Amino acid sequence: MTASSPSGCSGGSPVLTQSCTYVPPVTTCTSFTYSAWGTCTNGAQTRTVTSSSPSGCTGGTPVLSQACSSIDGAALYQAKCSSCHGALASSEKRGASASTIVGKHGTKYGTAAEMQAIADALK
Repeated sequence: MTASSPSGCSGGSPVLTQSCTYVPPVTTCTSFTYSAWGTCTNGAQTRTVTSSSPSGCTGGTPVLSQACSSIDGAALYQAKCSSCHGALASSEKRGASASTIVGKHGTKYGTAAEMQAIADALK
């Protein structure tokens, strides 16, 4: 204790400590790492946050859903590709990427999104 009031006062029970609750500052998350997008269901895809930064942050605005269109790549393959490349399950084109398909055929068999759906079915 460095001073007392009134001047010259002595004794008594001065309060030298008090309890408190420390509230750390809140740091908002500004960067996120995500899981892969889930399957397109009813026009929407979702994903989860696998990590965020800065360390110990909370909140922020992660992008957890997006609109999508459901294109049945297996059905497209059956309709547009199987006559030349065989059944999907045994196709020699298994593993072909959308860019490989478009590079070979352009988009004469469908849109870029449809070629991606076919490539996804060939995985």
